[in-house]
Amino acid sequence: MIDRGLAFEYELLIVLGLLLVLAIVNGLHAYGYLGIRIKFLSRLKEKIQNKLPKKNREVSFEFKREENNHEVIENKLKKVLSKLKTFGKIVWNYKLLLLNLLIVPIIVFLFNDMLSSPGKIWNYPGTEEELRSYEEPLVIEFDRPIYAEDVQPYIFPEIDGEWKMESAISWMPWSKRQLKFYPKETMFPGKLFIYYAGITDVFERTERWEYGIDAYSVRIPEIVSIYPDDGTTDFAVDGSVEVEIDVSAGKAIEWELEVTPTTEYQVEYVDGKNIKVTFSENLHQGELYNFKLFRVPVRYNIESEEVIERGESELVKEISFTTVKEPLVSEFSPKNGGVLTDTNVRIIFDNEMDQAQVQDNFSITPSVSGAMSWEDPKTFVFNPDQNLAKETTYKVNFPAGLRSTVGGYTEKEVAWEFTTIGAVTVS
Repeated sequence: MIDRGLAFEYELLIVLGLLLVLAIVNGLHAYGYLGIRIKFLSRLKEKIQNKLPKKNREVSFEFKREENNHEVIENKLKKVLSKLKTFGKIVWNYKLLLLNLLIVPIIVFLFNDMLSSPGKIWNYPGTEEELRSYEEPLVIEFDRPIYAEDVQPYIFPEIDGEWKMESAISWMPWSKRQLKFYPKETMFPGKLFIYYAGITDVFERTERWEYGIDAYSVRIPEIVSIYPDDGTTDFAVDGSVEVEIDVSAGKAIEWELEVTPTTEYQVEYVDGKNIKVTFSENLHQGELYNFKLFRVPVRYNIESEEVIERGESELVKEISFTTVKEPLVSEFSPKNGGVLTDTNVRIIFDNEMDQAQVQDNFSITPSVSGAMSWEDPKTFVFNPDQNLAKETTYKVNFPAGLRSTVGGYTEKEVAWEFTTIGAVTVS
C-alpha cells in the first residue's frame, strides 16, 4: 500500500491540539467565563462619533449644509453598526455550537485515518536501486506505527542480520514505524529482493498486506581504463600495470591476475578506484606478455572482515603487450688492425639512445682525450684531440646497462679492440 501523505506523528499532534482547544473552550463556557458581551462595536461607534465635528450654535449659515451632511452619514453608520451588532450577537450566542461542528468532524476524520492500514512512505534501497554500502541498514518506513509482532520480513539472498522496529522521529521514540535490517555479513553483488508480510496497524483492525521490492546489492565495478593498452610495444621492463574502475566495492570484490610468461607480482589498491600491479623483478626485454584480470565476488563478515565465501572468478579484461627490446650495436669502427692514427671511434646502435648516459659510460684504453658527439640519435662518435699512437692496441668499452630512450638497456658490455698501423720502415 502506498502512503497517503501525512505521517502519523503529525496527525496525532493535530488531533491533540484540536482536543485541547475544545476542552478549553467548552470548559470555560461551562464555568461561565464566556458570558462576556462583544463591546468593540459600541466602542467603534463612539470613536467614529468623536471624530465627527461638533455642532456649534454660533456657526455661520454657510456651514449648516455641511452639518446636515454629517447627520446623514451618522445615521447611516448607526444602521450599519446596528446590523453588525445583531449579527455578532447571533454568532456569539451560537459560537460554541459552531466551533464544535467545525472541529469535531476534523478530529473524527484524522482519528479514523490514524487507525487505518499503514502505508509505505519510502524504502532503501528503492526499487531497482543499489545499496551504497553494506555499512548502512536496509530501511522500510511506514506512515504510521505497525503491529511489530506479526511482521514477517524476508531478504533474498538470505544473509545473517537483525530486523528491528525503530522510531522515525527522535522526539516520539514510542512511535515505531521504521523497519530496518542490520546485516552482519555481506552478499554477492547482484539482484536483491526484500519482502515483508503481515503489515497491519497497532490495534490489528485492518487487513494484513504484503509487499516486495526488487533492488540490487552494491554495484559490481567495471573497468574504466587499463595501462598499457592492448598491443602496446616498448613497455618498460620496470613498468607497472594500472587499472581504473568506475566504483569502489571495497572488500566485496577481489582482483586476480594471470600473467604469461609467469612472473611474480604484487597488487596495490591505491584508492577505491585505482589498482596498481607491480612486478617483483624486471620483465624480460623484447618479450610478449599476456595479462588477464579476473573479478571475484566475496562475501565476508562485516565486523571481523573474515571471508565467508568466494564466488566464481570472471575474466573482465585481457591485454597483451611487448616489452622494450634490448638496444644492440649495429656497427662499430675502427676494428682489427692497420687502423690509421687519425681515425675516430664510431658506434651505431639500433635504437635511439640516452646520449648523456652513453657518454658517461664510454671508455678507451689507453686513455685518450677527445670530444664526444652524435651524428644522429643512434650514432655515437669520439674524436681524439690528437693522433693515436702507432702500433698500439686500443680497447673501447661500454659496460652493460646502456639505456635507450624507450627504456631498454644492454644486458652485456659492448667492447672491442683495434690496433693502429706501425711506423714506416725503409728497406
